[in-house]
Amino acid sequence: GNEVEQAFSPLANYQDKLFCAFYDRILGKQKEDELLYKRIGRVRLVKMSQIFLQFVLLVMIGVCVSQAFPGNEEDDGSEWSWMTSFYWSIQTTTTIGYGDLDMSFEMRWFQIFYLTVSTYFVGDCFGKLGSLKEEILEIRRQYAWGRRKCTKALINDMQADVHDEKVDQYEFLVGSLLSLGKLTSDDVAPIMAKFRELSGNGGFITYQDIDEGDKLEDDHIESSYLGET
Repeated sequence: GNEVEQAFSPLANYQDKLFCAFYDRILGKQKEDELLYKRIGRVRLVKMSQIFLQFVLLVMIGVCVSQAFPGNEEDDGSEWSWMTSFYWSIQTTTTIGYGDLDMSFEMRWFQIFYLTVSTYFVGDCFGKLGSLKEEILEIRRQYAWGRRKCTKALINDMQADVHDEKVDQYEFLVGSLLSLGKLTSDDVAPIMAKFRELSGNGGFITYQDIDEGDKLEDDHIESSYLGET
């Protein structure tokens, strides 16, 4: 159960793992029997923390850099205050950009770069929020799959075309991937159709299924790999 959840976890990239390690220290490591709502809450916490930290870092960079540039003037001719820099950084980071502040020519060069990064940040935030729903659904699937027992319902769900009241490891593998949302029936159908084409509906692909022409071609290819003439 826990190994599969870790392998298929939506919190799989480097940034996610850093935040997970941080919250593991604060909240304790996720237990195998942890309740579903706590798992979902942990994912929400990780994603929202990423967005918040990225926003704060980007704003602070804007505030510090804008303070370093001389020539950014208020309406009364004085240099930008920290509050004005903060105001400019917030509106630029969120790509609102009122354009109501005077700045030096050099500062405009930085603003071009800063706006580009800010636009990427906003897109990344919307992407994280948009994927959160699918990630929560994935956790629900993993939670349900990990708690399945050996029942008639499981056997009926996992059986392939031949209903022999048995499930082998390959049927279990494909059935589990379908349950976890890693495969769809549309993905499996053409593969099984190809298998039936090659096996002749015999259930296995054997040497007897090889056409004579294909066998000669295969022998020729193998000989060429071995350097034989």
